[in-house]
Amino acid sequence: MQALHLGYHYIRDSAAPGPNCAPSRLRKQIEALKGDGYQFLTCGEVAGRLDAKEPLPDKHVTLSFDDGLRDQFTTAFPILQECGVPATFFVITCAFERKLPPVIGFQILIAELGAERLEREILPKVFAGTPYLDLLDPKRYDTSGRKMGEAPEMRRIKWMFNHWPSQSFKVEKLDEMFDGWLGSGSQERFACEYFMSADQLQAMADSGMEIASHTVTHPALDVTGLDEIEQELSRSRRMLYQLDIRASSFAWTFGGKFRPRARMIAGNTYMGSWNFLSELKTMPEHPYADLTDIPRLHEQVFLPGVG
Repeated sequence: MQALHLGYHYIRDSAAPGPNCAPSRLRKQIEALKGDGYQFLTCGEVAGRLDAKEPLPDKHVTLSFDDGLRDQFTTAFPILQECGVPATFFVITCAFERKLPPVIGFQILIAELGAERLEREILPKVFAGTPYLDLLDPKRYDTSGRKMGEAPEMRRIKWMFNHWPSQSFKVEKLDEMFDGWLGSGSQERFACEYFMSADQLQAMADSGMEIASHTVTHPALDVTGLDEIEQELSRSRRMLYQLDIRASSFAWTFGGKFRPRARMIAGNTYMGSWNFLSELKTMPEHPYADLTDIPRLHEQVFLPGVG
């Protein structure tokens, strides 16, 4: 059996503040997979067949898009429809309340204000009087080997902000930075600009796309407390249910290794939970050994020479 599960984020021709796949590249990947005889399934279909002990096609692939970004609807969705293939969209549900998840909010702050200004001027003010201030000292916090796909000037502050402070602290400080440096109401404006609406999600669901969970606020689940993990997973599912979307699939945030008890929580909440890996060498030999940790591969690793 040959199984391939590709993960995407931004889909646009122009520069993006995070991982990006050009629309032409997405189209060429789909064409290559079709030409090679792969059958396209949603993540929910894969986990459902495995759970029911039903056979999967000898060659099958899933395409999944993380975060619920608007260009996934405006750009990726029409390509998927044109090519006649299904996909899964893992959405961050705080965007429904016009709030930015800290990971995307920080990407936007870097794009709008610049990484150097954030590190030298803004973050020292925001972190003043907190134990996180020391993380801004490069001599005390080394990120060698972290986020190697990022520009060096962004690498350290992105890793530091996303993985060290508590999620509640990040949410609070994100509010402060948007209001203080981009203006009152700016966070709500960017949330509407960057993320899909409930109506757009429903339109995709009606067309056969799977809408699934990617938590409420996208915390770093490898370092998040178990009670908070349970709240993030269960509340996200409830928020989708309120939109008449029955989510059975979940995607871990940031990717990596997750504690057995965290995976147990995911298994009690969703039929299948999907990881995100950036290197072929980290892919397990048996991808379906654990339905709480099914590996997806960063799409940039697949057909790297295709633009």
